[in-house]
Amino acid sequence: MIKEFNDISADINKTVDVCVIGSGAGGAVVAKELAQKGFDVALLEEGSRFTTKNFNQDPGDMMAMMYRDSGFTVALGLPPVSITLGKAVGGTTTINSATCFRTPEHVVHKWVDRYDCAGLSHESLIPYFEKVEKEINVVELTEDILGNAYQVVKRGAARLGIEARPLKHNVKGCEGAGVCQWGCVKSAKQSTDVSYIPKADAAGASIYANCRAKRAGDIFRLYPRKGCMRCNGEHDNPGFPAQEPFGKLVWPGWTAPYNTSLRTRSRRDGRGGDGPPWCFPGRADRCVCR
Repeated sequence: MIKEFNDISADINKTVDVCVIGSGAGGAVVAKELAQKGFDVALLEEGSRFTTKNFNQDPGDMMAMMYRDSGFTVALGLPPVSITLGKAVGGTTTINSATCFRTPEHVVHKWVDRYDCAGLSHESLIPYFEKVEKEINVVELTEDILGNAYQVVKRGAARLGIEARPLKHNVKGCEGAGVCQWGCVKSAKQSTDVSYIPKADAAGASIYANCRAKRAGDIFRLYPRKGCMRCNGEHDNPGFPAQEPFGKLVWPGWTAPYNTSLRTRSRRDGRGGDGPPWCFPGRADRCVCR
């Protein structure tokens, strides 16, 4: 069961094996896999839970509801670059365009060369790619679904002598509504809120929406947020009881800038302090814990 703001009326004191922050492509997968292996998991999500009943296909409404900073998150530069970040159960997978491709081989080589990823290879990742693709039903869309725009691109590529083929998408029964970024009105997109999270729930994971992780220390203090459909729960409630799950291991499964900010807030002495260890994704042979 996914607990939302209105489901919580008193303090929650819970001890778990792993506390996963974020319910998108990283967090939901980790929560599901660990819960199915028998670990006691708490999955935390700052945003609200949305279903097709909430998707009105109006970009302004949907961005205010499901996008971090209402879609105005940018990377500074000339020009600034918009960064699409979701804030909902399912994370950014709920609002992305459902396109899927495997990590290119040259990128994996770069990870090995530049970062602490000894033992990692593209070939070793193939079984994991295949497992995820099966889990979220990654398929190549047919031309009738892709529409006229695809036909134009295909003809242009042929004139230039360039091979063109459809991108793969994680969908089931896609009808080509074309509103992936505002929430799939047909529930065809296999975002984590309809694929991984129900399985994590069925395996016994404790899932909390409308909860913002502010600090990880001896305990993980969470601040339930009043559910506001218009601004996606931006109203803090200082008088509301805080949830305090204690994770023996904390797995930050959300986007890197916010991962860093929470780690910074959690430091007591500027060097890291005490508290539950953090597991950083990316190592091939083991979790990297501090």
